[in-house]
Amino acid sequence: MNPFVTNDQDFIKDFLIESYENLDKVDALLVRLEITPGSSETLDELFRAFHTIKGTSRMFAFEKVEALTHEGEDFLAKLRDGRLRFNAKIIDSLLAIADKTRALLGVIEKTGGETPPGAGPNSPPSNAPPSTVQPTEDDLSEEPAALADSTLRVDVAVMDRLMAQVGELVLSRNQIVQRAALDKNPRTQIATQRLNFITSELQGHVMKMRLQPIAALWNKMPRLVRDLSLRLGKEVRLNTTGAETELDKKVLESIKDPLTHLLRNALDHGIETPRERRARGKAPEGLVSLRAHHEGGVVKIEVADDGGGIDLAQIRRTAVEKQFITAEEAAGLDERETIKLLFRPGFSTASAVSKVSGRGVGLDVVKSNVEQIGGTIEVQTQLGHGTVFHLKIPLTLAILPALLVTLGSDRYAIPQASLLELIRLKSRAGGPSLEWIDGSAVFRLRGKLLPVIFLKQVLGGEPPAKDRADITLVVLQAGERAFGLVVDRVTDTEEIVVKPLGRHLKRVSVFEGATVLGDGKVALILDVAGLAHTAHVLAGTEESGFFTPASAAPEAAPAVEAFLIVRGPDDGRVALPLSRVARLEEFPATAIERAGPEEVIQYRGGLLRLVRLNSVLKERRGAPRRGAEPAPSSALQSVVVCGKEDRWLGILVEQILDISEEPLVARAAGKRPGVAATVVLRGRVTEILDVDSLLARADSVPAPGAGL
Repeated sequence: MNPFVTNDQDFIKDFLIESYENLDKVDALLVRLEITPGSSETLDELFRAFHTIKGTSRMFAFEKVEALTHEGEDFLAKLRDGRLRFNAKIIDSLLAIADKTRALLGVIEKTGGETPPGAGPNSPPSNAPPSTVQPTEDDLSEEPAALADSTLRVDVAVMDRLMAQVGELVLSRNQIVQRAALDKNPRTQIATQRLNFITSELQGHVMKMRLQPIAALWNKMPRLVRDLSLRLGKEVRLNTTGAETELDKKVLESIKDPLTHLLRNALDHGIETPRERRARGKAPEGLVSLRAHHEGGVVKIEVADDGGGIDLAQIRRTAVEKQFITAEEAAGLDERETIKLLFRPGFSTASAVSKVSGRGVGLDVVKSNVEQIGGTIEVQTQLGHGTVFHLKIPLTLAILPALLVTLGSDRYAIPQASLLELIRLKSRAGGPSLEWIDGSAVFRLRGKLLPVIFLKQVLGGEPPAKDRADITLVVLQAGERAFGLVVDRVTDTEEIVVKPLGRHLKRVSVFEGATVLGDGKVALILDVAGLAHTAHVLAGTEESGFFTPASAAPEAAPAVEAFLIVRGPDDGRVALPLSRVARLEEFPATAIERAGPEEVIQYRGGLLRLVRLNSVLKERRGAPRRGAEPAPSSALQSVVVCGKEDRWLGILVEQILDISEEPLVARAAGKRPGVAATVVLRGRVTEILDVDSLLARADSVPAPGAGL
């Protein structure tokens, strides 16, 4: 059996598309050859086309296609060498070969193999030489060109220009939406909503056109593993999952080198030799796994091995020997701080320099490359059992959702992928406030101290006043660390188009680009990792970027859960699990329509069923509260779009209050229908809506804007 044979349907589809294109080229070249019989250039092109089809058909073990195209190659080779004289019958024979090959491709397209429907598996193959086969009208009329006609190859430069134009359209859309918000005319708002919808759809489809499955990268790794394992004298098996996971082409190109390096590291430093593995009770063959999947708007990639794991004691010894740290500092390092040493420039535990490792140019470059595209990298290891590198990568670098903040009269954009939560500190007695330790600001958040930096000071402004009154704190994530950023004000959220910085700002590490906002003004995009490094808030921090107060006794912390908090129908607080929340939207009341007994809205290319929170949770008061009358038709309605697998639902709420992410220290069973539990969030009794029950009753439909 051919070891290179694969039956992957995506690969077969690509083979068919390419082969149809080559056969179309063969038809045109044969007609040209008939006009200019002596053209060596045309003969060479024909030879390459037949050879390409023959080579790829051999990979899939399509023997009949291979035999036919081999006959075509033989004819062309004889013509090129002068062993066969050119005449019209030769052209007819080559055209017949092309037609029969096309017919075989049609059979493969329909059945997945070369046997036509209804033919027995043991039917003897025809031994008639291809040169005697003549095309018939039926052959020509039944050309299975549907697959080839359904695809189109587009130059990458054209795609880049189209993406740039869509970016400009998004900017124009943002400007129109801002201006329309000031216009109370319902017709204007509906037209603006339609423009917003069409722009979002177009943006999503263009971004999808740029997406490529990570299989394009995965497919290059088996050869690397094979060659490197032979060189190292190790037995290694590579397992890949999630090959269909899609990323923007530019992002895919950016992570190629980091992933290659992590894979080489796993083979060189992670997997043991067969003798060492047997001595440890393991199978002689090591396992390296590459896994990828979408989660929460990012792509998560794991590079795992079942090798010896990372020896933390060895890392500390090496760091002391190479004078990265002192022996006293090494003694005080925990696991996370020790692992961070691996990402120091020049750090390597290899005892000798080889073609594979030991030069000290490694994980620091991997971390830098991943962070440059807005990603993060984390490490988990267990000595004797293996190591896993976790990467979080953005889907695209072109258009990002961002939080807009101000500092004085200037506005800045913060990528929402790095945003954890927003906190407003009021100047009232006994309320939460910043604390100061050795001149550095910290904030006590859920029992832990969060390092705080001031955007004004990072950008060269005056040091902050310790008695500052009201404070807006943006909690951000940089890699595996969290910190607070003090800004003057949070103004809005907006999809921004990332523009590169001019060369005079290239070396400023706190900015990663610029964008044009809806009002036409320019805002700089903050680089969250650059801010953290510039302000030196990452050194010495523990898990999640928090300091644990020395007085706190070590104990198992309750699980942290995230919720979206909204106002309930009786002025109470209702929470929706954030894991079920897909998007927050606002629609004019006039956009809501009825389909039988249900309310629906046209949303992202489909119909989204709506339920009102006050119909799920009935008011418990005797008389309706004031202000409970229906909203005017011009008012905007807040809708929480919830989803699970293939079930989607929009929940109409009166007001979105907050997002909470904290341990649930008090929980009681729900007291009325539609309530899963009653908990305490942010110091207030809050009912958790039973979203899963609502989704279970929803129709099974594709996700709104699926594939965008």
